[in-house]
Amino acid sequence: MREKKTIIHEVGLRLETIQNNLGYTQEQMAEMMDVSKEQYRKYLKGISEIPSHKLTILLEQQDFDVKYLLTGKSAEEEKTFSEHLSTMSKEGRTQYIRDIIDYMEQKVIKLF
Repeated sequence: MREKKTIIHEVGLRLETIQNNLGYTQEQMAEMMDVSKEQYRKYLKGISEIPSHKLTILLEQQDFDVKYLLTGKSAEEEKTFSEHLSTMSKEGRTQYIRDIIDYMEQKVIKLF
């Protein structure tokens, strides 16, 4: 299990990525979240955890991928993977899973 401090730090890094992708300054993001610029910087640096109500306030003003912010996994990427699997035949999916298992077994064997 990852430490809370690590997760908070990673969320801060992703918040900065989202900010840059949206084209906003730190001041603009702080204003949208109704926090001081200093507090916003603490979020970015992982010093402070972002309260859920502040994320809700931001999301009400600007649409962004919340799943990416919280987990680092894009909702779109997962959708694409699911769509890819759904296009495979049953035999194709079975072979795909077997290939993954074989690959993982090889990696585990190399570790030992």
